[in-house]
Amino acid sequence: MSAENWHACAALPSLAGGQADFWRMEVSSVRLTSAAAWLSAEEQAKAARFRQDGDRLRFAAGRVVLKYLVGGYLDLPPQTLHFDLGERGKPFLAVASDLQFNLSHSGDWIVVGISKTAAVGVDVERVVPLPDRHSLLQAYFSPGERQRVESVPAERRLKTLYEAWARKEAYLKMLGRGLVDDLDRIDCSTGRPGEMWVSTSAEQRSPVTLHEACPAAGYVAALVSSHPGIAVRCWTLSGSAFR
Repeated sequence: MSAENWHACAALPSLAGGQADFWRMEVSSVRLTSAAAWLSAEEQAKAARFRQDGDRLRFAAGRVVLKYLVGGYLDLPPQTLHFDLGERGKPFLAVASDLQFNLSHSGDWIVVGISKTAAVGVDVERVVPLPDRHSLLQAYFSPGERQRVESVPAERRLKTLYEAWARKEAYLKMLGRGLVDDLDRIDCSTGRPGEMWVSTSAEQRSPVTLHEACPAAGYVAALVSSHPGIAVRCWTLSGSAFR
C-alpha cells in the first residue's frame, strides 16, 4: 500500500463489527497547545521524563491522538479518558468498553488501530540503515523469516526486514505481550492477502488478520487483529481535529 491509499476523514466514521480502522497522523500536525490539557498528571510526568525533545513530543502527541480517536468512537470527551496499562505496557480503558485499540509512533508518524470485534496491535517503523543487520536477523527472527528476508534482491532487504519486524511487533502488541526473549522462535509469515500465519516452537496458531501500509515514504506499518477476515480501512487524521 502506498501513502496515497490513506483516506481523508472530516468526521470519525461509524465502526461496525468485522471492521478495524487504521489511522495515521504526522506528529507535527498535533496541536498540543490546545490539547495538552487532555493529558493526565501521570501522562504529563511520563512525558517530562524523556530526555530527548523528539521522544517527549511523540509520547504526548500519541496520547492526545489516541484520546481523540477513542473518545470520538465512544462519544466521550477526550479529557475524561483514563488509560491503565497491562502487564506488558499495553494501554486499555479504565472503564468497561468493547473498543479495542493500540498505538505506535516512530520518527514523524503516529499510527492507531481501533476495532470493536477483536484485539488489535499496530506498529510503525522508520526505515533507517542498520549497522549490523545480520546479527539482528539472527537474534530476533526465525529461520523462516531470515530466509524470506535474505531471498529478496539486496536493494530491498532493508525494507523487507523492517516489514517483517513490524508484523512481529504488531502481533505481540495485539497479544499484549510486548517484546519477549524468544523472538527467534516466533515465525510470522504472510498468507493470502490480508492474512498472516504465526507459529512457535510449541504450537501452530490459526491465521490472523494482517494489514500492511506505508504511512509515508521511508516508513512501514502493520496492523494485526486476532479475528481473521476483518476489513481494514485506512484514514488520515488532520491537524484541524484539534482546533
